[in-house]
Amino acid sequence: MSPEPQSHDPDDPWEQIRRLVGEDRYEDALTAVEQRLRLIQGDEEGQLLRARILELMSRWDDADAAYRETLRIFPKCTEAYAGMIKMLALGFGSDTKEDHRRIASLCQELQQIHPGAVPYNIQGKSYSRLEDYAAAVTAFDKAIAQQEKIGSAYLAVAEDPAQDLDIRTMASQEYDESQDKLYDAWSCKGTAQEQLGRFEEAIHSYGAAIAVNCARGQEQDSYREYYALGYAFEHIGDEVASTHCLERARQLEEAFDNELERDLHGCTEDEFNDMLMHLAPKHTTSCM
Repeated sequence: MSPEPQSHDPDDPWEQIRRLVGEDRYEDALTAVEQRLRLIQGDEEGQLLRARILELMSRWDDADAAYRETLRIFPKCTEAYAGMIKMLALGFGSDTKEDHRRIASLCQELQQIHPGAVPYNIQGKSYSRLEDYAAAVTAFDKAIAQQEKIGSAYLAVAEDPAQDLDIRTMASQEYDESQDKLYDAWSCKGTAQEQLGRFEEAIHSYGAAIAVNCARGQEQDSYREYYALGYAFEHIGDEVASTHCLERARQLEEAFDNELERDLHGCTEDEFNDMLMHLAPKHTTSCM
């Protein structure tokens, strides 16, 4: 989800405000959007834009209230649901179980309006935090189906020579993002299955997560799944498979650490922060 609605219509009354947002002039944008909302009351896009600007300003409570107000006026605004869910998932509050109960509830409400818009990965992680592992597995199953469908659509565009290069490049980036989410869903599903004592099923899920990364030449990013496989095989008494997976995990972890060290060597502070942002979705987001 982009920070602000995308439009390039010169007759669009919100275009100037979006331009201010694009220039990081959030205070000016907020003043302008609030002035215009007083003139154009009941405008869904304006209400949503105000909430997004407050979010970009890190005024979390105000942004949350603005998203709530948008939903009060426009109960089927999927973008408002998505904004609230995203903020809660990023831990703008205290990251408590109450936050995760709210995420689960918002996802259920959104599912009634637009099932395809539900961030099932986030829903599954919230159920895991609430220790409702059966519900988490169900959510991750939906996330897997969702991301496989999205990935197939973007891959078709990315590989279509009839498309413009810019469109193919964007589709390729979106495909990579869908594969990150697919990997994440399989891995977190395995964790939830382990909590339910379903180790054979967890082994399948961890293997599927590894397969997603191997298909992209990123096996070393899966060292955590190899560790999890090793412990799962140990639980079912397969010592040979356990030993093999744990050894492979150690090899891949060492390779991952060495590559990270090379990447960090000599990088600027901005480059370091950018690298952390790219690592975060795959390597620091917990399933629990």
